[in-house]
Amino acid sequence: MVITGVSGFVGAHIFKKFLDDGSFRVIGTVRDKDNVEKLAPLRKVVGEDIELRNADLMDADSLDKAIEGATYLVHTASPVSMTAESADLLIKPAVEGTMAALKAAHKHGVKRVVVTSSVVAINVGLDPFPNPVTEEHWSNEEFMRKDEKANAYFLSKTLAEKAAWAFQASLPENERFELCTVNPGIVLGKALLGYGFFSGDFINYVMNGVMGADAGACLCLVEVNAVADAHLKCIKVAEAANQRFLVNNCTMYPNEMAKALYAEFGGKGWPLKDGLNEDNKGPMMNW
Repeated sequence: MVITGVSGFVGAHIFKKFLDDGSFRVIGTVRDKDNVEKLAPLRKVVGEDIELRNADLMDADSLDKAIEGATYLVHTASPVSMTAESADLLIKPAVEGTMAALKAAHKHGVKRVVVTSSVVAINVGLDPFPNPVTEEHWSNEEFMRKDEKANAYFLSKTLAEKAAWAFQASLPENERFELCTVNPGIVLGKALLGYGFFSGDFINYVMNGVMGADAGACLCLVEVNAVADAHLKCIKVAEAANQRFLVNNCTMYPNEMAKALYAEFGGKGWPLKDGLNEDNKGPMMNW
């Protein structure tokens, strides 16, 4: 089986989860498998004896070659940023990379594909906002298009996932691979590779007092190992075929997160906000 994007925060955890499971010959993709310095942290965590292939989201041929021979595909590679200079920097590689991976999967007879999507393909711009939010919901593309730059990441995940389901549906039934999508909330947990990732930046915002004084938006949070396990189950559990899975451990508002962190780190040099009180509690929302 092939897993794309194994040098990313979530991708590395998924790669390790499948390797530890031991049920598959696992091949990971990275942009440059010969970049010894960048891949050293990955090899330290999962071992030196790993199989890697080169693949780039904007190079369909590289994805085709990387996926050749696979029985299963987990496509987790996709750009993550909340501060992209233009929407296309996120949308184009997310959508085109997903389409290239799925076309390669079809060409090479892959049986099942798992695509790493996001909760932001489910819950952005919904009005009225449902409670609970479920896999039946889709983010409001018209709402996001009003400010494509600000909503670039949300659009990239929504459009990539929609493209995946549409491509699968367009195939003749006897050629159709099984498809699953995993839609995690904000993914928190230990970074295996030690370098920057968006979820870590998010916690830094709270730790540094940028967020947490007020309730803000209700967030669904999930631990990274649970996300990796969801991908493994999407491959191993027969009933997961052609399903969408919203993966969430709990919901919290930023001021709830700040209060919990303040109890542990307040007074230790961090400008944390102890912002939660009876007057600014957010309403309970469920995912």
